[in-house]
Amino acid sequence: MTMPLLKTAPATAVAPAVAQVVTFEPKRPALAVRLKTKAGQLGAHVIPPVLVIALALLIWELLCRKAGSTLPPPSKVLDDTWELIVDPFFDRGGLDKGLF
Repeated sequence: MTMPLLKTAPATAVAPAVAQVVTFEPKRPALAVRLKTKAGQLGAHVIPPVLVIALALLIWELLCRKAGSTLPPPSKVLDDTWELIVDPFFDRGGLDKGLF
């Protein structure tokens, strides 16, 4: 009794395995990106109030520059109080003291 021959699948060419490149994301964004984000946030929170204050001071200045106005313009207030603003801790004796 003879044993039947086993049928084997014909040998096929196996394509070489393609290596996949794995990239890792940094744990945090680059410094330039973080600074840009912070600057954008700072600008969004600081610029609008500064513009409103500047506009209010401009309107105050224009309305109070006329002769006979009861309220002095901000330029005169700044000019008259500049010494107190720059040096609030001066003490010249007696009642002549700075704001603090």
